[in-house]
Amino acid sequence: MPQTIIERGLADHVDTAVALGRRLRTLLQAVDKPATPQAPSDSAMTDERQAMAALVHRVATSTGLELGQYQEATLRRQFERVMRQHGATSLVQLAAEAERTPELLQALQQSVTIGVTEWLRNPSAFAALRVAWRDHIRARAAAGAATLRLWSVGCSSGEEVYTLAMLTDELLGELGVSLDWMVLGTDVNAAALEQARSGLFDEDSASALPAAWRERYFSRIGHTLRLQQELRRRCIFTRHDVLQDLPFLRMDLVACRNVLIYLKGSAKDEVLRRLHHALLPDGLLMLGRSEALSARTRTLFTAVSTQEHLWRKRPDAHAPPLAMRARRPAAKATPVHPAPPQLRPVDHLEADLRERLLQHLLQRHAPPTVLLDRDGHPLHVVGSMDGLMRWPAGATVALTMPNLVDAAWQRDVQLAMHRLLDGSDAWRR
Repeated sequence: MPQTIIERGLADHVDTAVALGRRLRTLLQAVDKPATPQAPSDSAMTDERQAMAALVHRVATSTGLELGQYQEATLRRQFERVMRQHGATSLVQLAAEAERTPELLQALQQSVTIGVTEWLRNPSAFAALRVAWRDHIRARAAAGAATLRLWSVGCSSGEEVYTLAMLTDELLGELGVSLDWMVLGTDVNAAALEQARSGLFDEDSASALPAAWRERYFSRIGHTLRLQQELRRRCIFTRHDVLQDLPFLRMDLVACRNVLIYLKGSAKDEVLRRLHHALLPDGLLMLGRSEALSARTRTLFTAVSTQEHLWRKRPDAHAPPLAMRARRPAAKATPVHPAPPQLRPVDHLEADLRERLLQHLLQRHAPPTVLLDRDGHPLHVVGSMDGLMRWPAGATVALTMPNLVDAAWQRDVQLAMHRLLDGSDAWRR
């Protein structure tokens, strides 16, 4: 458990037992002799607010992560934790230190984006999901569907993704249904995604899982459990900011738990509208126990279980057009590479290296690119689409590539898509 806390960056201070004892003595002495409390002056409070704003701006320009839509209390709490870790006594001092030590900006980003997750968090919620998801799978199979697509937003180190994968695999077996399926896990924290891809977890952390799941889906390496390769093959992890990036589409199930609680009200509504667009007409939405729909978004979903915060998309609900946010390009800086997992499957290493190389080449050399399905729906975007794409008004069905570009380009886009589907190379010039 202590090692897990250290690896996820949740510890305020890490040291030897002797050094920790000395630090505790210093802290206790400070408590015994408290300074005379003084109310902060107006100028000091102004300086702190300005320092906070400067830090938010610098994190955005350095890492590309926009924090303006996060609740200020959450940001301040996490920034103050970093402040204590680095021995600063105020945000003003921390901002000055960040000017001299750019690595601090990475620490600030990590403090906000590190998620705390666990296997089968809120078991009663998964019990309700099991019933609704079983019915959904049966209905999709009866309708002749060939695929199932699941999306875990803010997946952290992957426990929720793999839980959904195990649940889906078990239900397909129980129903005797054969469908192609995949679970997409997204997050903005690169270190968490790296851990998720490894499929390696501490044995004690998985104790909440049913014994049958541990036996069927894991292999043991000492005190470490590794997900079976077949299950890992069904799970894809990628960086995605649900507030800035286009949502993935045609999803059967979206789990977005303990993400909305960190956002401002308007940002929460925007995320829920994006998830509404992402879902199929009868798709399921799973929220966290402390999260709820607002009055502005309640009309987009019908309740499956209000107690467990499980909802179904209303296909007849009209969602307003999504806000297109211009992504701020991150400044070129020396990347801070996360430490690799303690154990890494050999059979996964080569695939990870290929993926890293591909992502580097795409980001460095590829022009803005959109991956479409056969119907023209965007599935993934590489590069900035600012000035190239727009969101049309109307139903989700209109979100095809010809409708997302300027009217002057629509005919050319339709022609290019037609020739691509026909296998023609005549459009290449």
